[in-house]
Amino acid sequence: MDLKQMLMLHDGDRCLLCGGRPEGIGIFAPTDSQLWGAAACKKRHFRYCLCRKCSRKADAPDRIEKALWAGFMGGVTNA
Repeated sequence: MDLKQMLMLHDGDRCLLCGGRPEGIGIFAPTDSQLWGAAACKKRHFRYCLCRKCSRKADAPDRIEKALWAGFMGGVTNA
C-alpha cells in the first residue's frame, strides 16, 4: 500500500480503540522497528484509524501503542 492509499479511509476501517466509525487515519512509527518485527536496517510503520471521540482523549497515544502491540503479538486489537 503506498502512502496515498494509507492516508485514505477504506471500507471496513474501524476505530482502533473502540471499533466505531473512523474519522481520521494515523501512522505509528516505532522508535525501535526491530522490536516490532522489522528486519535490521528497515523501518516499520502501522496504519490505524480513530473516531472523533477516541482521538480527543488524553490517553489516546498510550492506548494506541498498547492496542497496536497487542495486535502485533496476536492479541485483542480493540483496547
